[in-house]
Amino acid sequence: MLHGTNVMEWALTYPEARTQLIHWEQDWAIPMIAQLRLHAEHWVGDLGMQALIKRVCADPLARELWNSPHLPTLSHPDAASTRKLYLPRQGAREFEVTLLTMRVDDLPSCRLMTVMPMQDAPIHS
Repeated sequence: MLHGTNVMEWALTYPEARTQLIHWEQDWAIPMIAQLRLHAEHWVGDLGMQALIKRVCADPLARELWNSPHLPTLSHPDAASTRKLYLPRQGAREFEVTLLTMRVDDLPSCRLMTVMPMQDAPIHS
């Protein structure tokens, strides 16, 4: 990410994210919006969360997804599912990745998301 912003904000609002995250809407944006809406319900008084939601919903396409009544209910991605992304600074290649979610036992409201490559070789579409 060139912008040093919140990963969720980048993925949902920046034009290059829509290019780099292959099948952006279905594989990336919809699950992320669902996660954001879920956390927004749990952290109603969190000013940082409210500011993030405001920035995300300022984008017309992200706002349309936010308002969708058909979002998935999972709060995190399935580790067995994979997604594709395009990394222009890595030889302009596509990679298949999985997202691993880890929680800290004594901080249940926090989690760490790790993007793990599924293979060393790039995907050839």
